[in-house]
Amino acid sequence: MRYVDTGRLISGETHPDVKVTGVDLMPIQPTWTYPNVVFETDDIEKNWTYPKNHFDFFHSRHLGMSIRGWRRYAAQFFAHIKLGGWVELSEHTLDPLYCDDDTLKEDSSLSLYYRVFRKSLELSGLDPGLSAEGLMQVLREAGSVDVSHRMYKNPWVPWPRNKRAKYLGAVAAECIKTRLEAYGMNLMTKVGEMEENEAASIMEDAVREVRSGKVHGYHNQWQITGRKPVEGRRFDGVD
Repeated sequence: MRYVDTGRLISGETHPDVKVTGVDLMPIQPTWTYPNVVFETDDIEKNWTYPKNHFDFFHSRHLGMSIRGWRRYAAQFFAHIKLGGWVELSEHTLDPLYCDDDTLKEDSSLSLYYRVFRKSLELSGLDPGLSAEGLMQVLREAGSVDVSHRMYKNPWVPWPRNKRAKYLGAVAAECIKTRLEAYGMNLMTKVGEMEENEAASIMEDAVREVRSGKVHGYHNQWQITGRKPVEGRRFDGVD
């Protein structure tokens, strides 16, 4: 079985009988890995060089801030998975954080960060309004059947009472230390043309606010799946 992954790789250890190909734009992957895993450096928005009808499963994760042409992307991966093969998209909202208890205010540092960040996304040609419904439609247009999705809340700090949600929030709280800068600095300064010290100040204030635990924010995470039908239309990919 062949599996291609353009997101976080977790299957090499848990599925030793599967040949896994991990793809990234930059050569940042570890030099040591499981014997059934290979990493390749490539731009997935360009024409793919894999054989058609080659992979049994395709996984794509957190590329909402990378993919400009989702329909073209879907046409490519559908051309390269086998008839009857499955695809999974794991994405999250790029909206300002959701909050159910009014602890996130419009005049907060975090709200300011998201306003500037989303504006920079728009200027770069990316869609900050990415939605589960939109991605499901993209899969259907590519020819997918059995399209479905599930959604869950991903808290940014360990404020929930639920044990699993609290754990997810604790992990996110650690990631927040570098996440806002990693996602936003280049966009806000080079695309949004903001001064670096101003952008850094916004991010530092937002991180401090989130990690205080006083803001009970979260984003929605989607797991969207679809299947390439065994019979029916041809999948010729994109020239």
